[in-house]
Amino acid sequence: MKLLCTECLNIFESDFRTKRSQYRGSSECPSTKCSGILLEVDELYLVSIKALIAKGYPVADCCSGHIWQKESHSYIRFYIDEGFNDLFIMPEGYVKQLDMHKGVTYLRISKKYHKNLKEMELQKQLFENALSVQDWAKNLKALDS
Repeated sequence: MKLLCTECLNIFESDFRTKRSQYRGSSECPSTKCSGILLEVDELYLVSIKALIAKGYPVADCCSGHIWQKESHSYIRFYIDEGFNDLFIMPEGYVKQLDMHKGVTYLRISKKYHKNLKEMELQKQLFENALSVQDWAKNLKALDS
């Protein structure tokens, strides 16, 4: 897990919050000229999420999946706002849905994996999925500002 600033796109170690709590708050970017927020990002999705944010997509959170869960899934959740309310092109195998979390409605794209996969096969599929999502994010059109 890494921390990605949603403004300057700098990457920080995941233990940054505990080591650097003296900075302007645990979720604010420590860069002095930045007012961005730090977003936790799985390392398999780091390049993809960075590309999405750079193109103006309002990423809320994500998960690339876990090999220890019997019913693993990958997802990216987006804030819905005036500039963004839908995705018409999604990564292969993903479905989209509205997702309510802590009183906020998000657009969530997700992909489920077969629950009877062995760890090695699931790990392989998670890696292949991360590459597919990376290609999708790099080829996705930037949002109009």
